[in-house]
Amino acid sequence: MVKRDEQVRLAVFSNVWEPYINGVIISAQNFMQGFKKLGHELFVFCPRYKDFSENEEGWENIIRLNAFETLKGYSIPLGRYSIPIPFGNFDSVLDMLNLLRVNAVMTEHPAWFGTLALNVADSLKIPKLCSIHCQWEEYFIRNWHLPRFLARYASKRTFNKHAERCNRVIAPAQGIKDKLLEYKVKTPIEVVPNGLDFEEFMSGEKINVREKYKIRDKRIILYVGRVSNEKSIDELLFSIKEAKQVHNDICGVIVGDGPDMNRLKKLTKDNRLENDVIFTGRIPHNQLYNFYSEAYMFATASVTEVQPVTFLEAYYCGAPVIAKNAPGNYETIINKRTGILTHNSQLGFSIGLCWLLSDPYLRERLSKNAKQEVMKYDNSIVSQKLIDVIYSI
Repeated sequence: MVKRDEQVRLAVFSNVWEPYINGVIISAQNFMQGFKKLGHELFVFCPRYKDFSENEEGWENIIRLNAFETLKGYSIPLGRYSIPIPFGNFDSVLDMLNLLRVNAVMTEHPAWFGTLALNVADSLKIPKLCSIHCQWEEYFIRNWHLPRFLARYASKRTFNKHAERCNRVIAPAQGIKDKLLEYKVKTPIEVVPNGLDFEEFMSGEKINVREKYKIRDKRIILYVGRVSNEKSIDELLFSIKEAKQVHNDICGVIVGDGPDMNRLKKLTKDNRLENDVIFTGRIPHNQLYNFYSEAYMFATASVTEVQPVTFLEAYYCGAPVIAKNAPGNYETIINKRTGILTHNSQLGFSIGLCWLLSDPYLRERLSKNAKQEVMKYDNSIVSQKLIDVIYSI
């Protein structure tokens, strides 16, 4: 157990890390900065990828482990990079945790590196936490096309088995905690939202988005994130097509990369949207504020989120968020105050998007409120909440 006057030295184990980019990684990076500001330490244990080396500040807190790389991510799907499964790391990780004086571990995924983390923590008799960053049930349905009952069974069995070995479960939103309680998770669940390091977020190179992509005076409907099936980007494209019938001054900008890119580009062409939707590909995280700052709104049709960091990034730059009224979304968006929560249908999402486009005064009010609301998600504040959870074990 970690005493109140003791420095928390947390080891986070993740199945993915840079050069891959997703919400799990950004969340952990934000917590790492928050821990440092508060006088604590957070280390990340993650896969070593071929032909990649650290080149950013803070790399000394990133410990790369050997792993067997499975088939490329397009078949799993997880983007460009394969999923590494750790092997032969137990003794070396045990030695490393002792060397770093780690006094708690947290897993980001319920298998592979997550299992390794719990095995090592059991040997050291230190607190174990697990966090959840995906609505696995929805993910299995949309990406693996499992029937609902099977997706629910797989999600419940996998996560419950992992959670029962932990001292605490970390849920980023109350709706996710409620879902875990439906799964009969018996381990105590604490709600600790994702945070944002405002200074780091604004530290990147300044670029003129409108000039670079020749957008000019159009209003930008922005999406930032993984380009994969469970994100329902096709629904966003259809909503943009519907909105174009009334609003000719709009442009969709899709920032990110992933396994669904080619299909969505073809869908864009088939619907004659190639002049109205831009796919930027991967953009360095600390340059994203350039896109958010130019956005009329941030839009996502996904119902698989848990508490997106992208919502906080949009808020900070004054971009209202429009999303479906689903767990993970409705905790972060205050409907008609910081964004718009729509019905969980294609039609409902399209109506909400068109409503916001039709009312610039509403947009300005939402923008102002969003900038105020995001302040409570400062990474120092949410990092302290996680530290307090560790102290309570």
